[in-house]
Amino acid sequence: MRGGMVVVSPCSIQGVFLGCEFGVAALYVWAVGLLAAGQSSTMTGTYAGQYAMEGFLNLRWKQWQRLLVTRSIAILPTLLVTFFEGIENLTEMNDLLNVLMSVQLPFAVIPLLTFTNSKPIMGMFANSIPSKVISMVISLMVIGVNFFFVAIFFKARLVNHLVAHISVAIIFTLYVSFIFYLAYFAIRRDPHCRRHNMEVEILYQSGCDNPALNDEDILSLPQRA
Repeated sequence: MRGGMVVVSPCSIQGVFLGCEFGVAALYVWAVGLLAAGQSSTMTGTYAGQYAMEGFLNLRWKQWQRLLVTRSIAILPTLLVTFFEGIENLTEMNDLLNVLMSVQLPFAVIPLLTFTNSKPIMGMFANSIPSKVISMVISLMVIGVNFFFVAIFFKARLVNHLVAHISVAIIFTLYVSFIFYLAYFAIRRDPHCRRHNMEVEILYQSGCDNPALNDEDILSLPQRA
C-alpha cells in the first residue's frame, strides 16, 4: 500500500522494488523468504503425499517416485504457462492461487484449533489457555488480512453488473455462514468426545512403556472402525 492506494506489482519485480525502497538488504530478505517458503511447501507436500498415497490409496512407492509425481504435478502447470503465455501471466496465476488458499484457510485453521484445544481428544497434549488465546487471536488476524486481499482481488476483477454483485453476495453469505458453523462447533463442548480421552492416555502410556512403538509408522497402528 502506497499513498493510500494498493499497488499490485508482478512477482518478477517485487524483489527489485523492495531493494529500491528499503535497500539491498530487503532484496536478500525477500529472496531468503521465497526460498524458505518453497522448501516449506515442498516438505509439507512430500509428507502429505506420503500419508495420502500410503494411507488412502494404499500405494507403497519409493521416495524418489513420490517426489517425482508430486513435484511434477506442482511444477508442470507453471512451466506450461511460462512457456506458452510468458512470465508476465505468472502474476495472475499466483494471485489466483493466493486467493484460493485464502478462501480455504478457515476450513483448515478452525478444525485444527478445535482438535488441538480439545481436552477430551488431545488429553494431556491439549493447548493451554494462553496458547488457545494467542493462537485464536493470530488466526483471526491472519484470516482478516486474507479476507481483505480477497476483497481487493474480486473488486478489481468483478464485472460491474447487478447479477454479478448479487451472485457474489450470495456466495459470500453462504461462505461466512459455514465459517460461523465451524466456529460454533469449535467453541461448544461435545460430551461424546470425552470417551476418547482415556484412549489417548492409554495409547500414550503404551508408547512410553514400549519404546519400539514410537518407531512404528502411524499408518501401521490399528485403525478404529
